[in-house]
Amino acid sequence: MVKWLSYFPFFIDVKDKKCTIFGGGLVALRKVEALLDFGAKIKLISPKLHDDFSKYNKKIDIVIDSYKPKYLNGSFFVIAATNNEQVNKEIFYECEKNKILINVVDDIEKCVFIFPSYIKIDDISIGITSSGKSPSMSKQIKKDIENIIPNYYSNVISLLGKYRDTIKNRIVQDSLRMKTMKKIVEKALEEKEEFNKNHIEAIIEEFLKKDIKN
Repeated sequence: MVKWLSYFPFFIDVKDKKCTIFGGGLVALRKVEALLDFGAKIKLISPKLHDDFSKYNKKIDIVIDSYKPKYLNGSFFVIAATNNEQVNKEIFYECEKNKILINVVDDIEKCVFIFPSYIKIDDISIGITSSGKSPSMSKQIKKDIENIIPNYYSNVISLLGKYRDTIKNRIVQDSLRMKTMKKIVEKALEEKEEFNKNHIEAIIEEFLKKDIKN
């Protein structure tokens, strides 16, 4: 499998999806920490574990064993993070055969999906990848982006989420609905930390009048 194109940045809901991770070292530990942040249901298989896994005993299903194909059963996606290249290769081919999404750590040719550097602030999720060519550069880009995201963005998105259905149900015309959302965002950028539900409700009422007239 030759990877010659950039990866398309799908955002996929992994909450309660079964993820099987093979490997018990620091790399596997980092994958566990990231995936728990998004609610994945994790099973980890390894004959040995890094000491820090002890804090996740109640959050993930840990099986002290070496790789066996049976552990792939029911997996939505799999991460091969063992220190044995041959074992990782076997996991990859078994996943390919069974059409299971697979990521083999540090082997871009055997990754159906990759782990980006990511920023998660409440409902804001931003993924950054160099398509596996320079993880260090991806981390630097992540830091650069983190430094320019205003603190109030999260509050704005939370409020917009609460009013999304209200706007959709009350403003009938598609074009006016889009203009309503656009004006709310413009108002949020203007008011910054002072932005609140009163601003949203005032704008909704303004566009409701326009909707009725038309």
